[in-house]
Amino acid sequence: MPVVQTEATEAAIRQLVRGVVEPMGMRLVDVRLHRRRGSSLLQILLEREGADPARGGSGVSIADCQAVSRALSRWLDEPAHADLVEGPYDLEVSSAGLDRPLVEAADYERFAGRPARVETHEPIAGRRRFYGTLRGIDGSGVVRLQIADGAEVHIPLERVRRAHLVHRFEG
Repeated sequence: MPVVQTEATEAAIRQLVRGVVEPMGMRLVDVRLHRRRGSSLLQILLEREGADPARGGSGVSIADCQAVSRALSRWLDEPAHADLVEGPYDLEVSSAGLDRPLVEAADYERFAGRPARVETHEPIAGRRRFYGTLRGIDGSGVVRLQIADGAEVHIPLERVRRAHLVHRFEG
């Protein structure tokens, strides 16, 4: 399902969600609004402040998701916010999980040294999909990723289509 929302809609939803989840000790990771036949799906991904996906996930429980869902539903159903999501919609609140998406520039720095998958909008050096170890992001917004052969790939953040951490299970 493609994400179909305007920047203004996304910003308004993000602001509303942050106002609800931050007092609860959680951080908004991502908002995704998908249009479906006759309705929409609004997905909210969260993590607990200070959580480390490499050591047990996002720290968000099912009870946390339920509490946020109830609070957001009340806000979104108010007349002042009713135009944020057009028509009928389903609200899905969940943990960002072990394979947490990398959304903001700060995520690439925060999770430097961790394995990640990055997909670009258009090819870079003949490829669109990369797997490797994050090496951070430089001051000009270029993501650095060390791939399996030891080479470091430089990917401008605006060319990233999607990216997420890859959790390695140790046994």
